[in-house]
Amino acid sequence: MDLLLSALRSLRAHPLFSGLVILLLALGIGANTAIFGVVHAVLLKPLPYPEPGELVLIRKPPRDGNTAATPGGGTLIVDKDLGAWIEAQPKSFRALAGYSNSTSTLQQTGGTGAVRVPTGRVTPGFFPMLGVSAWRGRLLQEEDFKSGAPPVAVLSYSAWQSRFNGDDRALGAVVQLDEVAHTLVGVLPPAFEFIDPVQFWRPLPLGGLDRPGQVQISMIRALGRLLPGTAHEVAQRELDGISERFWDNYSASFSAGMAPPAAVPANTPGAAAVAPAPGSGSVTRVTQSAPPPAADAAAATPRRLPMPFVGGPAQLTPLQEQLARQSRTTLWLLLGAVGFVLLIACANIANLQLARAASRRREAAVRAALGASPARLAGELLAENLLLALAGGALGLLFAWWGTQALQAWLADLLPRVNPIGVDFTVLGYALLVAVAAGLGFGLAPAWQTSRVDLLETLKEGGHQASAGGSRWRQGLVAFEVALALVLAVNTGLLVKSIRQLYATELGYRTEDVMTANLSLPRRYATPAQQRDFAQRWLEAIRVLPGVKSAAIADSAPLSPFSQVFAASIRGGTGNANRSVNAPPPTMQIASVTPDYFATAGIALKSGRLFTAADSDGAPIVALVNEEFIKQNFPDGLREGATLVAPVSGSPQQATIVGVVANVRARGLDSQPSALAYFPLAQVPRQRLSAVVQFAGDSATLARGLTQATHKVDADLALDTPSTLAQQIARQTAPRRVTLTLTGAFAATAISLAALGIFGVMSYTVTQRTQEIGVRMALGADRSVVLRWILRYGATAIALGLLAGLALTLATGRLLRGTLSGVTELDPLVLAAGMAGLALAGLLACLWPAWRATRVNPVEALRNG
Repeated sequence: MDLLLSALRSLRAHPLFSGLVILLLALGIGANTAIFGVVHAVLLKPLPYPEPGELVLIRKPPRDGNTAATPGGGTLIVDKDLGAWIEAQPKSFRALAGYSNSTSTLQQTGGTGAVRVPTGRVTPGFFPMLGVSAWRGRLLQEEDFKSGAPPVAVLSYSAWQSRFNGDDRALGAVVQLDEVAHTLVGVLPPAFEFIDPVQFWRPLPLGGLDRPGQVQISMIRALGRLLPGTAHEVAQRELDGISERFWDNYSASFSAGMAPPAAVPANTPGAAAVAPAPGSGSVTRVTQSAPPPAADAAAATPRRLPMPFVGGPAQLTPLQEQLARQSRTTLWLLLGAVGFVLLIACANIANLQLARAASRRREAAVRAALGASPARLAGELLAENLLLALAGGALGLLFAWWGTQALQAWLADLLPRVNPIGVDFTVLGYALLVAVAAGLGFGLAPAWQTSRVDLLETLKEGGHQASAGGSRWRQGLVAFEVALALVLAVNTGLLVKSIRQLYATELGYRTEDVMTANLSLPRRYATPAQQRDFAQRWLEAIRVLPGVKSAAIADSAPLSPFSQVFAASIRGGTGNANRSVNAPPPTMQIASVTPDYFATAGIALKSGRLFTAADSDGAPIVALVNEEFIKQNFPDGLREGATLVAPVSGSPQQATIVGVVANVRARGLDSQPSALAYFPLAQVPRQRLSAVVQFAGDSATLARGLTQATHKVDADLALDTPSTLAQQIARQTAPRRVTLTLTGAFAATAISLAALGIFGVMSYTVTQRTQEIGVRMALGADRSVVLRWILRYGATAIALGLLAGLALTLATGRLLRGTLSGVTELDPLVLAAGMAGLALAGLLACLWPAWRATRVNPVEALRNG
């Protein structure tokens, strides 16, 4: 207790110094605690479900590894696989379930119009597998999934509060979702979150054979709960065996019992239309046409039905690992960066404490002469530092609380929505641990120096000389600061260069003055004629809005969450001559557009012609393809009369390729151009539509106008939020920009702290060596010699720090690999620029103290010595 009282008296005697140290520590500990709070919630804290370690996501990535061309990036599976697994009841699993998300049109009560709301669909075992019970009412039951069952939905707790004010009378109410009446049967618990912000949960029936000659499938997420102790490899082999047997049997029965559509050419192995649902596109419906019978039916041998997206062997990934996959590298990077800043701050405080300890050497020597033990002297100094650290940690918790809220908002698109983020007991314990470690870290060197005071020499010198040991400590701490600052500076430089190269990517379409708005037509627009009529009326209403320069309608605009994939034969192509007859047909993205689409979006025509008004319903079907399509299917150049199968309602028909347009990166800056075919919307109408508008003026005004124009055509329709393509790109890159902003701020802080540390050490060194400088100058040393001598002291520390920092940068460079685009983690220009910039900052920090040393008056220095 007397150590603490003595430490408190010492701190009160120097309030300015104590306040500065506490503020530095509060900022450093608060930032560390805030980021650890996010890391703990996302990466370390178990999922809030019973036995979370048993939960896995089941993937079937493509055999060729090309996940970019696969719906969901390889995280989705064909629903028939999941249905086969559930029916077989594999011994490795306690439960299996499927999940998909989208957006739906909700007809609001009171005549307030329609809005788009996030919805989710799940299979019967989903909620029981996660151990979720109803907060009110009931959850989905087996009878809700049967054919012909009345449509029902379950509310999320937040939707119950926001849309029904938490009224129990919501149970039994009927809501219109996509113009289908759904009865609300239950409310989920407040704490339940799962991947996406879903408001209404509905049954997900697993697809089947809808009509002769066609297979209807969906792409969904598959989840499983393993039996305790089951190895992933064992469960994967069991699932693969079930899938092999299922597809063999399914192909045999399909080929034996179905006749191929007459519209499919005789040399076509099959055609599949793929239409991801609105929202994130986690649902993908595929229509697969039957393969033609062999010439001799009796001699035909059953072969595997060539289906796209069935994928390769099953892969099991722990659910928590999969949920955190997108954010893991970023969060560890930020935690490491803010940790480096705290270490640099502690090094600076240690240097300040070393300077204080040196100035108190005579006091320590006197106390030692009066009987104070070295342990007592060291203990008092350690107690002072621990009190400073704990006070800084307590203040830092306020910064941490604010920081976690800010990080949760800034990184909203990057973080999973499962565990709540905040300052809990674990985070408080981390803050305490960091504070104690910081106090010990910057207090040990001064305490050790104080405990080793030479009584006789100190009293004889009068306390004016700097000890050689203290000088080496300070020089080493400066090198340590420089090394850590270099790592942050290089990492920031790599992120800056990566984002600059990302933004320099050619998208193939304009972004600043183009706005898109998406909607999904309800079932009453089921026929092609109704879809064509709506699209024409909608386009006419948009064209007359103020500020509109040109407008078009497409079923899949750039950056739209909705896209379609089509697997079909190409007549005249030479790119797939060696493809196996059992291989899935080549796939391509498809889009239906009005003639002004390419001019409005800024997509260039490379050869041939664009669509015209003459390409209408009843005219010969035509198509435009992009350069990547030509590269894959016509490597020797597009041949005259080349055709491809068009996804026309009813049965596929041949479309003549009339032109080639430029490639586009439809998914944004990170995506790659894929084979893409465009069809006239009048010939291939769709229920899912996007308005594409080139405009001049205020984007918010246009967004309101688009909503009004839509309601003018049909008051019961709702748009997804209209936004410019530039705004959508900004949302896509927001996590990287936030990472860059935070890392850049940490790097700037680190460099500033390192420069201040160098400046402080050099100033203190000049002050302590004033008498030595006077002696040198009295013996004939000129000012340039003194300047070089002082600069050499600082330059040595900086050089050692740069070398150590370079080694640390090379060792940790792999951590950045997943966040960089177009840049290697060891980019030589960035490394050289970081070292040069930090060396310059360090030398500039040395100049003023070194110049001050040259102004020492030898007579005064010797007299005061």
